[in-house]
Amino acid sequence: MVLNILRLPIGFQFTSPGPIIFQLGPLAVRWYGLLIASAVLIGVSLSQYLAAKRRVNPDLLGDLAIWLVVGAIPCARIYYVAFEWHQYAQRPEDIIAIWKGGIAIHG
Repeated sequence: MVLNILRLPIGFQFTSPGPIIFQLGPLAVRWYGLLIASAVLIGVSLSQYLAAKRRVNPDLLGDLAIWLVVGAIPCARIYYVAFEWHQYAQRPEDIIAIWKGGIAIHG
């Protein structure tokens, strides 16, 4: 007896919704952006809750999170460019073009 796993009923098959959730003119809201923003908000909320339980001012964590996110964007771009330098060696002006993609996010 041979099982054919590739022939699952349509209700059990996963298809990608695509990278874009919705678009308003030139502004496209993408799935990975929504998921990363959700992860940051959940992480900060959980950290503030745990800080309050440990008698630490939770507002300090909210302030720190803002600076961490602001710093994470250029650092993630630098990391990506460093490992994909062959793409940017001929066109260094593209290094700052994060709207074209290329921000390394691991884990």
